[in-house]
Amino acid sequence: MIKGIQLLGVGVSVFLIIQTLIQYRRGVYGFWRTMFWAGLWALIGFLFAFPSITTFALPVLSLQSAMFATQVVAIIVIFLILHHTYQQLAKIEKKLTRLVQNLAINDYLTDFPKGNPSGRREEE
Repeated sequence: MIKGIQLLGVGVSVFLIIQTLIQYRRGVYGFWRTMFWAGLWALIGFLFAFPSITTFALPVLSLQSAMFATQVVAIIVIFLILHHTYQQLAKIEKKLTRLVQNLAINDYLTDFPKGNPSGRREEE
């Protein structure tokens, strides 16, 4: 028998797959990133629809219930996604710092006359 949480999980997964495809169509995501996210959401939706599939991993993980196994796997996936997001944020911060430094140097070199680092323009 299908439970309400299963319908909700499958519905959210379908919604996120559609959002991922929209982001791909807009050019925000590349092909491989789209495949990764769509595959992840499809897997999550499949596990919500058929939670009994997780029972094969219960003895290996020394867990007692399928719901607990699903929660453990979900937490691990969340940590992986959080780590990836942190890495991307660090890259963006590094690029932004380099860009600001280059713009500051460019402004300094174009705004001040050569040989006059004080910034005061000489009267002609």
